Amino acid sequence: METSINFKGYLIRFTFMYIIASVAIVLIAEFLHINNAGMSMVPLVTAAAFAIGHFVNDHGRIPTSKERSVLVFGSLGISTLVSSVMVGLFLAFSSESQALVQALLHINMGVMIAVFAFVLGICAAMLWMSYGWFAKIQLRALERKRGVE
Repeated sequence: METSINFKGYLIRFTFMYIIASVAIVLIAEFLHINNAGMSMVPLVTAAAFAIGHFVNDHGRIPTSKERSVLVFGSLGISTLVSSVMVGLFLAFSSESQALVQALLHINMGVMIAVFAFVLGICAAMLWMSYGWFAKIQLRALERKRGVE
């Protein structure tokens, strides 16, 4: 028998952790004067691990393929929205925004769409792996904990 799961709580947890981890990465990169482009997956994976940890603890199992898809695409939409807001804030308050906007205007729209689709694909794959791999790790930890109690 399949039960209906409310994913809202898990996606809210994902959202908060994604925002916290994203801000932390930006602050750390700024403080250490390093380029944070390579660290953009850290908030995504951190937030997915946090959300799936709660799912496994609540249900005592890993999500089904259908549940995993809901989590992946919900998280992908949330991360895209949050990232868009963060980029908008950067553009609104950065002294470099005018030059960046001018550079973007000279890029072929097809190329921008292709790059955006490619990056979304990578993010979706990372979320799919995170919601599978971290779920299995969490379940093993939960089973060990139950065995001890």
